[in-house]
Amino acid sequence: MKPRLGKIGILFLATVLVLSGIAGAFAAWTDTISITGTVTTGNVDIEIKKVSGTDVYKDLDTDELVVVTWLKDADTGDLIHQYGEVPDNALHVAWAETKKTGDKELEIEFKNLFPIDEVAFVADAMFHYTGTVPAKIESIEVTLLDDPDGLLDDLVIQPFAYRWDPVTHEVGERVDICTQLHNCNWVWAGIQAYVPQETGMSLTATFSVTINLIQWNKSGCTPEVLYLSEENVNGEGKIFRVALDDLTGKANLTELVSLPEIPEPHIAHAVDQNIIYAINKDGKDLAIYDVDDDSLDVKDVTGLPGGMVLAAMAPNNAGELYVLSQNDNKIYRIDDYNNGPTAVEVATVDRNVQGADIAFTSDGTCYFWTNTGDRGLYKLDIETGITTLVKEHNMNLTGLAARYNGKGHIVGSKAQSQDIFVFHKCTGEILETFTMHLDGVPYNYTWGDMTIGQFAS
Repeated sequence: MKPRLGKIGILFLATVLVLSGIAGAFAAWTDTISITGTVTTGNVDIEIKKVSGTDVYKDLDTDELVVVTWLKDADTGDLIHQYGEVPDNALHVAWAETKKTGDKELEIEFKNLFPIDEVAFVADAMFHYTGTVPAKIESIEVTLLDDPDGLLDDLVIQPFAYRWDPVTHEVGERVDICTQLHNCNWVWAGIQAYVPQETGMSLTATFSVTINLIQWNKSGCTPEVLYLSEENVNGEGKIFRVALDDLTGKANLTELVSLPEIPEPHIAHAVDQNIIYAINKDGKDLAIYDVDDDSLDVKDVTGLPGGMVLAAMAPNNAGELYVLSQNDNKIYRIDDYNNGPTAVEVATVDRNVQGADIAFTSDGTCYFWTNTGDRGLYKLDIETGITTLVKEHNMNLTGLAARYNGKGHIVGSKAQSQDIFVFHKCTGEILETFTMHLDGVPYNYTWGDMTIGQFAS
């Protein structure tokens, strides 16, 4: 006897058959859309388009030196522009010349250099950025290749980079680690060589210069930040932000805060926060100024003898705050400076510390300036107090800091003047001089201190 399907079973079976039939019908109707794609990545690329150099002639009729600079096409060598005129009766005595020797290679020659006031020998080139993604110049590195006579110990070689207009030949803003380069932008970059008076004759050295270009990213961008303090401005201390303008030679000041409880502030900046610490000269009070919040707190300090005229923050993980006293020539570390500042004696400096300041570079080197005895720039071992002379200078400074957030040369504010100097951190030679301006007017500065912002990584 065959099994019989009940009504429910018959209904289910019918449903399955109907649905199967529909599925079969749809499966017969098909269509296809084909998509092909291409993926390309952007690039970072820069071309050497023009080269420049410096020639020095002696006018045999007048015995005067004449400086002529020129601009040539990097590929053909054709002269594009010349600044200055070659005398009719002239002797070619010295030059700095740049030649393109490969797609990404330049050869620079400095020949017969000699000490000459107010003149640096410049070898440079104009670069055209042709990359498709924004980029930045990460660094310009000068590497010693051969120097048997120690010439580069005396010679001051300073790299530079600026925006450049290929039509007007006008120089624009300085190109630094935060400057975005876009397709078709032009950059004027090269090196300056300055010969101090004490440099020996008939010396030869070779070196290389590497320009490192990378994709621009904001996280790696740390613009230059410098601060300046001043004592007893109408009985109060003051802190200014300083912007050094290389084109105008101005140090433009912007007032940040007045410190009525710290009339003689000596300042240092935190390593990992935008905070300035200002120790009063008497060593009793420490101001904590939050730059972002524009807030100020003042705390009592214990353990300092007074006469605190130098202060700096070490670029280590602990962010140690150091101050020096001209009363006893000792180095002190201020512990727990955010809560209960307490001074700990570290070492005694081997010379008189009266006067100026200390400043750290991002590699941890501590620089020191004294205004008594053999005045000038020194390196200071912060743990032992031992100093090493960089160069003597017959002037009094009142503040020190390092350019480019600890990676550049040393800047110093001159006491009772309008000047801020840039000193080569290896030779101590003066590279540049800036004149302080506040609200567009030259500013007569008295005494105070300097510090950088946060250290570059």
